[in-house]
Amino acid sequence: MSNLKPLGVAANTALADLNTIVAQTEQTIGALTAMANVGGQTVLTFDADQYNPANNAVIQAKSAGAIPAGSDQVCEGMIYIAATQTEAVASRKR
Repeated sequence: MSNLKPLGVAANTALADLNTIVAQTEQTIGALTAMANVGGQTVLTFDADQYNPANNAVIQAKSAGAIPAGSDQVCEGMIYIAATQTEAVASRKR
């Protein structure tokens, strides 16, 4: 059973800052498993049972194209990036 920990992030957070939050939170709480927008904010969900992954997940807008080669998709969802609802995907290098 997973130990899921949601984290609310302000809708106006830039993509680079979202990725910094993911990197820091994955090292202290657990692996990113889901992302969505709820109540006017982005909600990132981490699994505390998947602690400290070797490579951090990286979020990108789906419109940016395919995830990087050598990476696996972690999750996808509609989130806020810089106050704009954006279809996004997170990936992690193998």
